[in-house]
Amino acid sequence: MLTLLQFIFALFLIWLYVQQTPPDNEFFITAFDSGFFSHYDEAKHFVKIISRVSLFLFLLLSLIVAYF
Repeated sequence: MLTLLQFIFALFLIWLYVQQTPPDNEFFITAFDSGFFSHYDEAKHFVKIISRVSLFLFLLLSLIVAYF
């Protein structure tokens, strides 16, 4: 069983890993070329958020499944 302190530390490590992960270039090019975004920076920011959130949720789910 994982203690609360270990769980919080694991979440912190996941957060650090997600902050270092670059966005997916293929998805970024598709989002920008589709015409949905009017500016390059908007598309880049959107893809950065989506990729980090999805990676964080995947790692969090993996942590929960592994320890509980």
